[in-house]
Amino acid sequence: MINVINFRFNTSDGVSSGYRVLSFNLLNASGNKLIADSSFTQDDPTQWTAPLPSKSDIAAGQKLWQSATLVDSPVNAGQQLKAHCMDCHSASGSDLFKFNYSNYSIVVRGEYHGLTENQGLQIASYIRSLASQYPAPGPKCRPWNPPYQPGPGLDSAPVSDWTCGAGIDAVLEKDLDTLAAPHVVPFVSSALAQSRDRYSKSIGEARLMIGNAIRMMARAPKSRAGCHFAAAIGLRSMLEDFAPTIPDYALDQHTIKGKAMGRGLDHFRKEGAKLVPPPTADDPYEDEAYRLWAIKQQQR
Repeated sequence: MINVINFRFNTSDGVSSGYRVLSFNLLNASGNKLIADSSFTQDDPTQWTAPLPSKSDIAAGQKLWQSATLVDSPVNAGQQLKAHCMDCHSASGSDLFKFNYSNYSIVVRGEYHGLTENQGLQIASYIRSLASQYPAPGPKCRPWNPPYQPGPGLDSAPVSDWTCGAGIDAVLEKDLDTLAAPHVVPFVSSALAQSRDRYSKSIGEARLMIGNAIRMMARAPKSRAGCHFAAAIGLRSMLEDFAPTIPDYALDQHTIKGKAMGRGLDHFRKEGAKLVPPPTADDPYEDEAYRLWAIKQQQR
């Protein structure tokens, strides 16, 4: 007896034009895989070629990319769009090449917007031709991987692959996990800066970056403690002449009272520089730093 599993996409809802199966397996009652991973073959974008490789078809694909008349969707085919492919994507189409959109996905999306299959093949051929202008995309550069997704080891990849992010596996399961992933903050900052740089060149690219920054911030853990702290301390001082008591450990060599008490570098190292919670990693430079600071103080 042979069991057959079919995947079917019935029709568009006016937003989606299909789906991708990223992984598949069958599990037994214990949760173990019944099909070996070696039984599956992953599609290799480096082996893709232009379906219509003639110069005339590639040129036609580029023209369609820049100026083809498009409709909204199959469920709203009477609504003609004012925009062309290049207006929502990068002007050159480099984002489809960069993130390894397959020929098939390009054709299907073209048909979604009212183009013929042949026109979709011409656009796909144009996108494949961009291989002569841009570096070969890395393994994380796939449509389902969140662009600019931060993750460990990303900085070791070629700079040209940083926009592809660290892959879907680097997406955190819970918002609280971002507390253990401080690289989220500089990535949001970087995305905003790059969006500003590209805004005048291509609104499509700018939207891509700003969208990911918004999603990261929306999912991050939040607190009003900063606002409440400012009110509890600042307003209390202004309205009730409150003056907080300065703890003894804060009176180190950098304060007038600390200097009057004869406190120096030793006290600062033991009390003033204490971190709570303490660092978990060793600091290989600490001893040398305090040795040099002591010499600097003796030379004053």
